[in-house]
Amino acid sequence: MYQDFTVKKIDLQQLKERLRTFRAWMREHNIDMYIVGHNDPFFCEFVPEDEQNLYWLTGFSGSMGRAVITDNTAILFTDGRYILQAASQINVEDFTIKHYIQDNPDIYLSHHIKSDQKIGYDPYRVSVDQYDRILEQLEKVHNKDAKKIMYPIIENPFKELWKKRATLVYSQIYRHPFEYSGCTTRDKVSQLCGILKKQECDYHIISDPTCVAWLCNIRGHDIPHTPIALLRLIISANGTMTLFCNKNRMTGDLYKELTQDMECLAEERFENYLDNFNKKEVKSKISIDKKTFCIAYYDIISNTQQVIKNIEDPCVQFRSIKNKVEIKGAQLAHYYDAIAMCRFMYWFKNYNMSKPLYEIDIVKKLEKFRRKNNFLKDISFPTISGSAKNGAIIHYRVDSDSNAQISPTMPLLVDSGGQYLCGTTDITRTLIQKEPSDLQLKYVYTYVLKALIAISCAEFTHETKLSELDMIARLPLNTHNMDYDHGTGHGVGSYASVHEPPYAISRRVDLSLKEGVIISLEPGYYKEDHYGIRLENLAIVKEKSQSDKGKKKILYFETLSYVPFEPLLIDNSLLNAKEKSWLKTYHDRCYAEVKNDINAKEKNWLYNEIQ
Repeated sequence: MYQDFTVKKIDLQQLKERLRTFRAWMREHNIDMYIVGHNDPFFCEFVPEDEQNLYWLTGFSGSMGRAVITDNTAILFTDGRYILQAASQINVEDFTIKHYIQDNPDIYLSHHIKSDQKIGYDPYRVSVDQYDRILEQLEKVHNKDAKKIMYPIIENPFKELWKKRATLVYSQIYRHPFEYSGCTTRDKVSQLCGILKKQECDYHIISDPTCVAWLCNIRGHDIPHTPIALLRLIISANGTMTLFCNKNRMTGDLYKELTQDMECLAEERFENYLDNFNKKEVKSKISIDKKTFCIAYYDIISNTQQVIKNIEDPCVQFRSIKNKVEIKGAQLAHYYDAIAMCRFMYWFKNYNMSKPLYEIDIVKKLEKFRRKNNFLKDISFPTISGSAKNGAIIHYRVDSDSNAQISPTMPLLVDSGGQYLCGTTDITRTLIQKEPSDLQLKYVYTYVLKALIAISCAEFTHETKLSELDMIARLPLNTHNMDYDHGTGHGVGSYASVHEPPYAISRRVDLSLKEGVIISLEPGYYKEDHYGIRLENLAIVKEKSQSDKGKKKILYFETLSYVPFEPLLIDNSLLNAKEKSWLKTYHDRCYAEVKNDINAKEKNWLYNEIQ
C-alpha cells in the first residue's frame, strides 16, 4: 500500500507536556512569543517526517498551519480545509483555533507583542516573504522597534526537544525521460536565461525543489506522494549551473549525464557557496523568489556587496504551462484513472452489504484498481474516504481509529489521485449505494453539480481574474445560501506536485490563466457532523479558435477527467436544458473512454448508470 492508516492523533496529556516543555525552553532563551509553522527549509506543501515540528507540538497534521506560542496563550492558525480536523487533533484546552484568512496571524502578532519583547523564529523555516509580511504589520504598530522584536533562533529548538525525531533518508534521484517531459534541460535553461537577461540578473537561486525537478528533468521521493528531491540550484545568466546534490544520491550514469550540463556540489556546501559571493570582485545582481527562500540564506547574501532582486522564479510559469508531450501524457494518465475509477465504482455499487464495509476498505480497493494498470508509481496524496459526517472534514484522512462503517443511504466522499510517469491525477466523486435517507442530499448534490457544470462551461479572456472564475462556480450555490470554505481549484503538475502554484481558482487570487495550465475544478458543500459533497474534475486551459483575428482570444476548460456522477443523488428537475445537455455529453464521453477496457459486467453497469 502507498497509504498507511497509522493513527496521527497524539495523546492529549503528551501534547500538554510538550507545550509545557516548549514554554520552559522559551523562558530559558528569553523569548516572549515563538512562531512554529508547517515549514521545512524548502517550503514545500508537504514536509518530511523529521520536519513535522508543528504536528509534534500541537498534534495538528494538516498541510497548512502556524502556531503562535506565548507563556500563557497558544494559537493555531489554519484555513477552512482544516478547521474541523484541527479541533479533533489538538488539545483545545491549551490551544485556540483561528481561521487563517479571517484572523490574519501577522496582524495578531503585531497587536499581541510589546516593543521591548521578542518574537522568536527559526530563520531557516521562515521565508523572506513571510518575514516581510510580519515586519510590515509590526512596523504599523511598533515603528522603528519592529526589527528589534524579530529575534532569530539559529538552533532549531525541536532538535533538542523532540527526542525520538525521525531521520530523513534521502531518496535516489532518477531521470524523468524526454518522452514524458517533452523538453530538454538545455532548452529549458535557454528559456530561463532569456528571462534572467531581461531582468538584468547575473545569477538566479532556485530554492524550490519542484522547480529544480522541472528544470533538470529529474525526480526523487524525499516527500511522500510527490516525486521530487529536496535540492537547490544556482544558475547564471549565461547558463552555467551548480546543482547542490550529494553524488551518492545518483547512479554513475546519471551523475555523468548531469555534469555535462552543470556542476554538482554536495548539498551541505550551499551556505558556503552563498557566502562566497562576498569574494567576487565584481558586484553581481542576484535574483531570488522570496516565497521559497529562507531568511537565513537571505541574510548571508544580503551581507555581501551583491544586489538582491526578488522575482517570481521563472520556472514556476514555464512549469505551469504544459507542452504538447505533457498534455498528451495528462490525457493518458486520466485514461488510466478513468478505467480504475469505473471498476472501483462498479465494485462499490454492487457490493454485498451482508459484510460491513469501512472507509479503509474503500482506500485499499481503489488503490488496488489503480495498480492493476501497472503504470501507477504512487498515489498523488493520501486518499480521502469520508463517509457521512467524516465527509464534512474537508481534508479528512482515515486511520485505524476513525475508520467508519459505510452507510448505504449516506454519501461517501472519495477524493483521490495517482502519480504516473506521464502525468498526475486528482478526482473527487461523492457516491451512495442506495436511495438517500435524507432527500435534502439530492438537492445539495445537484447544486454542487450545477456549480461544476457552470465553471466547466466558462469562457473567459487572458484578463479574467481567477477570483472572477471562482465567483462563477459559487454562484449556483450562493443563490441558495450554500458555499464552501476552500478554493474552487488548484494547479496540477506533470508527474510532480498535485497542488502546483501559482494558479488557484480562489477568492483571493487575482492572476489570470494561460493556455496549457492544468487546473482542478472542485466545488462542494459540507454540513458539519452530517456529510460532505464535493465533485472534482481536472481540466486543461485551451484557446478557442476564432475567425476574427481582431477579437480578444477566448479561453475555455477542456475536461481531462471522465468518470460518471452519482445518478442516485441527481435531481434532474433542478437542471436546466443546457446543464442536461452537458451532463449527457459528458456521460457519453465517460462510456466511450473506457468501454473497450472494462469487462462485460462493468460495461453493462456503466451503460445503465449513465442513462
